[in-house]
Amino acid sequence: MKAIISRTSSSRNNEPPCEEAKLKEFFTVEWINIKFINKEFLENGEDHREENGLMMRRIKRKIWVINIRTMNQLTLFMRKYGRIVIEPNKKSEGIDWEIEIYDDYRE
Repeated sequence: MKAIISRTSSSRNNEPPCEEAKLKEFFTVEWINIKFINKEFLENGEDHREENGLMMRRIKRKIWVINIRTMNQLTLFMRKYGRIVIEPNKKSEGIDWEIEIYDDYRE
């Protein structure tokens, strides 16, 4: 399984969240409330459309990803990095999951 990988403690920097992470380019879906639409949002990306009061677009972004093929690999990953949060990915095409290494507090 291909998964977006992040780390709670370093969510704002560009360093790899773990040694297995690879920086890859993927199309992602981004949205903004129609009330706050701006010129930059409309000038970049493609497939702009309105859905339920949101302006949506597809745009290429570089994303840290890992590839975990088996439950054993996932177990070894958890043992190495500790607590993780796994959620379905709804933003990036071709990636099913998001994994966050939960090593700090967040709301």
